[in-house]
Formats: sequence, C-alpha cells, structure tokens
Amino acid sequence: MLAGAREGNSCATELANQVVRDHGIDYRTAHKIVHDFVLESKRQGIPASEARADLLDAAAQNAIGKKLGMDEARLRELLDPVYFVKVTKSKGGVAPEEVARMVADRRKKLNGARARHLKRIEALQKAQNRLLSNLRALCEGLKKQ
Repeated sequence: MLAGAREGNSCATELANQVVRDHGIDYRTAHKIVHDFVLESKRQGIPASEARADLLDAAAQNAIGKKLGMDEARLRELLDPVYFVKVTKSKGGVAPEEVARMVADRRKKLNGARARHLKRIEALQKAQNRLLSNLRALCEGLKKQ
C-alpha cells in the first residue's frame, strides 16, 4: 500500500504549502503551480516518487514568470506520504506524536468515564440493597400484624 501511495500525488498540498512558505506566493497561485505540475507529470506517466523538478519549474514559469529552483530530492520528499505524516503535527493531525497524544487523551477520558460509571453502579447496588431491606422490614411488619 505504501508503494502505491508513493506513486500518487495525495501529498501535493504539502508541496503547495512549501512553495508558499519558501517563495511567498499566495496559496491560490501555489496550488495552480502544483496542479499544473501534477497534470503534466500524469500526462508524462511520471509517478510522484520520480517527480521531476524541471516540470515544477516549468509550471512556475508559466504561472509567475520564474522558476522555483527546488531540487528533486526535496520535491520527492514533499510528495512522500511518510514525510507528510511525519510533519503534519497540527492538533488533530496525523503525525505519530499527535496521534499518541490524542490516544493518551482519549484513554484518560475513557478511564474517567469508566470510574464515573462504576460509581453509578455502586450507588444503584446500594439503593437496591436498601430497597430490598426496606421491603423485608415491611413484610416482617405485615406478618406481625
């Protein structure tokens, strides 16, 4: 599955984000550049794992009149789903550290809910015992009359 994921362009948004960060281009333009790059790569049958910087530069040249100058190793890294998972550290993101934080948080909440539930069960059992005791006393009182 990882090999298949690396062939596609599911992480092209990360490439666009990096273009914005590195070159101060607005998001709309960065996404246009990446969109054109992805379309041309697909047209030529080039998977993301073999992405070519010259195609990205050509898309940038058409959109903004200059090349971005990104090297192919960096381009391929930005398109790699493993890298994307690693760097997506925003709250609720997919980075392993963030997922671990969310799991720990959910376990803490689950443990709290479990403790509250057990207290409710205990209270219900005590109430049931009182009810049965009161019923026995009532029955005993009725027998004596």
